[in-house]
Amino acid sequence: MALLLHNKQTPASSRRKLWDIPEHFHCSIIGTCLTLDETRKIITRAGFQVNRSTPDYFIHGTAVNSAHLKTHVSGMIQKTLEAKFSREIENFLGITTEQGLQDAWKNAVDRGHIAGEYWAIMTHPSATLQILNHAFGEVHMLSHLNGCSKRGNIREIQHLQETIDQLESGKKKYRKRIKELEAENLSLLHCRIRTDSLEEENANYRQQIASLQNGGTIARLFDEIKILVNLHETEKYNRAKSEEELKRLKGHIKNLEKENNQLKQKFSILRQAPQEDDSTGIVSPPLPDTGDCGDCPNRDQACRALKGKHILYVGGNPSAVPRLRTLVENKGGIFSHHDGGIENNFSMLADTIMKADTIFCPLDCISHNACKIIKKVCRRHQKECVLLRSSGFSSFSHSLERFDPGLAECCTITQ
Repeated sequence: MALLLHNKQTPASSRRKLWDIPEHFHCSIIGTCLTLDETRKIITRAGFQVNRSTPDYFIHGTAVNSAHLKTHVSGMIQKTLEAKFSREIENFLGITTEQGLQDAWKNAVDRGHIAGEYWAIMTHPSATLQILNHAFGEVHMLSHLNGCSKRGNIREIQHLQETIDQLESGKKKYRKRIKELEAENLSLLHCRIRTDSLEEENANYRQQIASLQNGGTIARLFDEIKILVNLHETEKYNRAKSEEELKRLKGHIKNLEKENNQLKQKFSILRQAPQEDDSTGIVSPPLPDTGDCGDCPNRDQACRALKGKHILYVGGNPSAVPRLRTLVENKGGIFSHHDGGIENNFSMLADTIMKADTIFCPLDCISHNACKIIKKVCRRHQKECVLLRSSGFSSFSHSLERFDPGLAECCTITQ
C-alpha cells in the first residue's frame, strides 16, 4: 500500500473528521481504534443485517467502506471515537508543532498507548501527511507483529488452557483429598477423646482392682465364679433331663386323656343302661368312697400325728423315697422330695423349701451347695430343718417319731 498520498485540504484551525482523512488510513483507524463489538453495534444500529454468525471481516469491511463519505455509519463512528478518546484528544490539542506531535506519538508508542493517540494525531489540525504516514506505518507494522504474535499467543493460550484444565482437575482432586483428610482428622479427634475417656475409666478400674486385691475380694469373687459355673453346668444338665421328662409326661398325659375319654364314654353308656332287679342275681358295683376323715373323732391316732404338715426330704437314696413317702402319709403328713440338684432343677430348691413346713436333710448323701442353701433359706424364713446323720430309713423314721409339729415356731437345726 502506498504511503505517500496527498491529504485532502482541511483548514489548519479545525480538527479533521473521519471522512476528511485519506481513505487508505480508514482501515487502520477502524481496526485499531474500535473493537469488533463496538463496530458490530454501529453497523447493527445503521440497519445492516448482522448476527452472531456474521464474519468479523464483513463487519470491519462494511465500516471501512462507509468511512470515506459523510454517512450515517461514518457519523456514528466519528461520534463514538470522539467520546471514547476525549482525554487523548484534549492532550494532543495543546501541541502545535510538528516536532511536538512526533515526540508525543513516540512517547505513546513507547508506553503502548496506541488507539487513543492514533485517533488524536490522525484528526489533529497540525498533523502533516508525513506525520500521518509515519504513524500509519508504525500501526501497520504493529498489526503484522500483533498478527504473528497473536498466532503464537493462540498456541500459548491453548497450552495455558490445557495447563489450567490440568490444574483445575488437580485442584478438584486436592479439594476432595482435603475433605477426606478433614473427615479423617475429625474421626481421629473423636477417637482421641474416646481414648482419653477409656484411659481414665481404665485407671479407675485399676484403682478399684487394687483396692479389691488388698481386701482379698478377688479370691472370694473367683470362688463364687467357680460355684456359679458349676451351678450353670448342673442347671444345663437338669434342664436337659427336665425337657426329656416333660416330653415323656406329655406323651403319658396324651395317653391318659385318650383313656379318660374312653372311660367317660363307657360310664355314660352304663349310666344310661336299665337297672336289673335284685332277683336276677346281678349286683351293681359299689360307688367309690369319696368321703374323708375330717370329722373323725379319733384325732390321737397315728394317722393324725403330723397334722397335715408338709415334709420335704432333700438328697438321700432315691430308692428309699417311696418308703419315706408312705411313712409320712400314714402319719397324716404331705411328703415331697428333691434330690439336691442331681436330676431336679437346682435353682428351684429354694422355692421348694419355701413350700414345705419342715425339711429333712441327710448329711451323708447331699451336696455341700445344697446343704448350704437349705441352712440359709431355713434361717432366713424360720423354717424347721432336721439334719440326719445318715440317709437310712431308720434314721428318718426315728427322727420323724421324735418330731413334734407344735415346736416349729422358729428355725431349729438339730442333728
